[in-house]
Amino acid sequence: MIFSRIRSLLSLLPALLLITACATSPAPTATPVPSPTPLPQVVSAQTLADEYGLNVFLVAVTAANGLIDLRVKIVDAEKAATLLQTADDYPLLQTADGSILYPATEPPLHPELEDGAVLFAMFPNSENAVSPGDPVGVIFGDVALEPVTAQ
Repeated sequence: MIFSRIRSLLSLLPALLLITACATSPAPTATPVPSPTPLPQVVSAQTLADEYGLNVFLVAVTAANGLIDLRVKIVDAEKAATLLQTADDYPLLQTADGSILYPATEPPLHPELEDGAVLFAMFPNSENAVSPGDPVGVIFGDVALEPVTAQ
């Protein structure tokens, strides 16, 4: 009985470490920036899946509104490789006011792309830049997904 409680507590350890790391490290703030030139091509979720092999299935405010959880499923690794060629193509978030949010950790230089794999990133939600119900854009280099509603 006590071992099952200890196992339950230990299973929470990675999440607590991530929250602690994000809370104690100076996080980049949500800063309005001018749109990159040229503007990213805005595509629908269907186009992102059909042409780029990616499905954004979760944008959620979590950790007492301190983080934004982004999850992207790789539907077709070959197509995804055309979009995710460098760390600069790793997803960023854009808020309704145009602020760009950067992931809490450095993106992988060469993410492993396999059909069915899930890419995930945590973004500091500085100054509560995003609330549940807000529209959020997901930008992959020069391609942007049309805004999705944050959960």
